[in-house]
Amino acid sequence: MVKLRLSRFGHKNAPFYRIVVANAKSKREGNSLEYVGTYDPKTTPKTIVLNKEKINKWLQNGAIPTVTVRALLVKEGVLKAETKVKKVFASKPGKKKQTKAAATK
Repeated sequence: MVKLRLSRFGHKNAPFYRIVVANAKSKREGNSLEYVGTYDPKTTPKTIVLNKEKINKWLQNGAIPTVTVRALLVKEGVLKAETKVKKVFASKPGKKKQTKAAATK
């Protein structure tokens, strides 16, 4: 399976990401098939540079973007925001918060 995902570069406390096409089983900084863009979260406003032609080619060939890359692509207008993607590791609130929320209703 091929994924569009972020590959981290930069220094400590100064991340810089490349958006790459990589095999799903390869490491984060491992071999990638193609480099398709960059994302710099430290600038104001956050800088996103994409090669839309390459991204569309890979999406048509079956590449799956990660949750973060999908959000960046939606923000830049490459993909449509069809439905909100749930985070995989989101948990339910504990008993205290549930009872507090029920009491305020």
